[in-house]
Amino acid sequence: MRRSFIPLLCALAGACSHPVPASGEQFVGLWTAADRYLAISADGRLEYQRKSGGNTVELGGVIRSIDSEEIRTGIWPISSTFKVDRAPHLDGDQWKMTIDGVELSRTEADGAEGPGSEAALLEECAAGRAPSCSMLAVRYATGEAPDLQRAFQFAQTACKLGDAKTCAMVGEMYLAGSGVLRDVDAAQAALDKACTQTVARACFNLATLYLDGSLPKDLEKAAELNQRACDGGDADGCHNLALAYQEGTGISKDLPRALTLLQRACGIDPAVSCAYLGSLYQAGEVVERDGARAVELYRRACGVKEPTGCYNLAANLLEGKLLDRDLPLAARLFEHVCETEHTAVEGTTPRKLSCHNLGVLHASGEGGVPRSLERAAALFGTACDLGYLDSCHNVGMAYMTGEGVVQDLPKAALIFQNACAAGLARSCTNLGHLYREGRGVKQDSRKAAELFTKGCGGGSAKGCRAGEVVTL
Repeated sequence: MRRSFIPLLCALAGACSHPVPASGEQFVGLWTAADRYLAISADGRLEYQRKSGGNTVELGGVIRSIDSEEIRTGIWPISSTFKVDRAPHLDGDQWKMTIDGVELSRTEADGAEGPGSEAALLEECAAGRAPSCSMLAVRYATGEAPDLQRAFQFAQTACKLGDAKTCAMVGEMYLAGSGVLRDVDAAQAALDKACTQTVARACFNLATLYLDGSLPKDLEKAAELNQRACDGGDADGCHNLALAYQEGTGISKDLPRALTLLQRACGIDPAVSCAYLGSLYQAGEVVERDGARAVELYRRACGVKEPTGCYNLAANLLEGKLLDRDLPLAARLFEHVCETEHTAVEGTTPRKLSCHNLGVLHASGEGGVPRSLERAAALFGTACDLGYLDSCHNVGMAYMTGEGVVQDLPKAALIFQNACAAGLARSCTNLGHLYREGRGVKQDSRKAAELFTKGCGGGSAKGCRAGEVVTL
């Protein structure tokens, strides 16, 4: 699947930040050294500033993983990794840690003053320091009480002061209509400015606009921009460039090159291409079939909570294909994916399939999974809301029979009607039975016959049989 537009600040949608796990609690706090500070909040946000000569390097975003070896951050300005040379430890009465070869000390200050405080950043921004304006933009966009209008104002100021990464943020806020009215032309200008100054994520998102029709479709331009994004270390850019080589869209088809790019994207960020690459190894497409390699890649993706990787592992455990059949473990993985909301479209399909499959397991009680028709009906409802028609049919069945929910024939008829209109033949047949018998709807043999014919034409054998015995 092609990777879609991904905001640098996915926290604008409120779905990026995750609490720091217990294993990483010792990292929470404000850490300082002579030339830098690192602030880590309990809700999983990170801010970093380092002064080097006359320049200031800054980073703000969310933590993807944190342990005694490394801290992985993502989203803004790019995915970054801090090497933990020595984890937090007491040195006398002072907490210290060493990151990327530099020892930092934890301060117990309340943050109202000093490096990284809002007062200090406001003063520095007013004095024309772009990094401080940029950090304020991130803070206002991702704080506990976000103020997107102020975030946009500070981002725009930083961009005008020459901060390219924050120009990318400005472009994406224009696209999302976050803190400012949506303006594709203004977004293009800001993203182009950032991309020209080698902000890889801006190049990727600009490429996406040429792919999705927000700008006049231009596959060659999109491929060129994704190449620039990939060259800058953006995993999504590498992934979409790989698909262009795989499909021959906007660039000459080159399967070995596509494979190399997918491997690179997977190495940069397991959440991006590892699951897709695993599916190619499982199917034997582009590469020779290798089930063990597929499982390894699914596990890498699932290890960073990427939904497709977890779903593919669960599906193989359910079906006993690449792994020994293990329904309880499959159920746990399905539950994890089902209960995790995803803002990106890439997360929708594995989520609805996971909810549906978990519903089937609870409905049957197979393999040690607790049987619960109520839980099954709720799961089918979630999958139906996400657009999975088979689950909608199952919800209709539940309301028709009263299994797991209070029987409601009119509601069952409405659900079958919607699923039938969307092309699910089985629902047409069931709706036909309700019309033939006058259950939940006014009895109408002619309407029943039409529905049986539609169901039969769509492949429902029961619809074909029922249509043979309708009396008009």
